Amino acid sequence: MISDDQANIQTEVTGQQLPIHKATSPDAARLRQSEVQCSGPVTVYVPLPTVQELCVSSSGRQRSGPRTGRMA
Repeated sequence: MISDDQANIQTEVTGQQLPIHKATSPDAARLRQSEVQCSGPVTVYVPLPTVQELCVSSSGRQRSGPRTGRMA
């Protein structure tokens, strides 16, 4: 399941990379940096919603489910 989520996110990042290459060199460099920074949180963000859903299903929203999403 995580692999599928990562594949979807990779597809989105790849879609952004295509227009980035068409952009100017300095713009592409800046966008590349934000991409790399996004790549970290995105990978962590994939399991977070799943964990939140599981926490919400087991207990209530009062637990650290929503808080974890905001902090991350």
